[in-house]
Amino acid sequence: MQRVLSVILVSLISGACFGQTSFQGVTPGKSTKTDVQQVLGLPTNKISETLIQYKGQQGAEKIFVQYRDNSATAIVERIELTCAGLPADSRCNQFHISIQEKYKVSLDTADVTSWTSQAAILTKRLIWYFGDPQYIASTLTPSDEIRWAFYSKELFDSVAPKAVGCTYTLLGDWETNRGRMTIVRLGPPALPPGTPNDPAHSIFLQQPIKGTYSLNNGTFTGNRDISGTIQGEWKDDTGTGKLDIRKGSGYGTFVGEWTRTTGSGPAKGTWEGRCIEMKSGGNN
Repeated sequence: MQRVLSVILVSLISGACFGQTSFQGVTPGKSTKTDVQQVLGLPTNKISETLIQYKGQQGAEKIFVQYRDNSATAIVERIELTCAGLPADSRCNQFHISIQEKYKVSLDTADVTSWTSQAAILTKRLIWYFGDPQYIASTLTPSDEIRWAFYSKELFDSVAPKAVGCTYTLLGDWETNRGRMTIVRLGPPALPPGTPNDPAHSIFLQQPIKGTYSLNNGTFTGNRDISGTIQGEWKDDTGTGKLDIRKGSGYGTFVGEWTRTTGSGPAKGTWEGRCIEMKSGGNN
């Protein structure tokens, strides 16, 4: 499982254009059961009145569609693709990587990461959530099954944890050596101006973020890259400068450095933090 996890953590994932995410033209929250059958064919299994299984395709071994109700014109709420994840060079992992490249989002730029227990993390279910405007989630189960789910906005908002407190990304709320800090994202990842929009340049994706910290009424803005690292510029009552922060070796921690470009005070220093636990949101 560690081998699969390492593949996941260095890969890329989300939509070629940044809007409500669709799978083969089927858009959760908009498309109907008729639209699904035109793309996926007839069902292969009925799990419940609203959860239907279809034949796998494009690397997915199974495809499940959750509908809003059991009518013939029911709206799609969620599309989930699944496959068995081992070994790391399997067809499933190739499928997983292709999904990541197509949708252009890094797992390290998820809004929230959750698991069923903070203890023994590699034996628990891991979920990466990507909110507005994509509404998707990636799951790794204890049995190494990989899942990709495409949600309607309404269903996503009801099941995904909120990006507050400990998100186990760099977003959220922190206690740091520069005071209480909050980091939020300002939009989806984007390529720098002038960069060709193709998979070969996905490594250059940057996600705009902003933050506040209590020491000297501080604020900062910058970008989070596909590794999860934030680089940007800070400003507080003492002057301005640059910062570089990244996830620490322990879950729910970060480390980094800052340097001063204007004002009075030390020329540079470290920046360290631990996230603040806040129970919020739901579970997939």
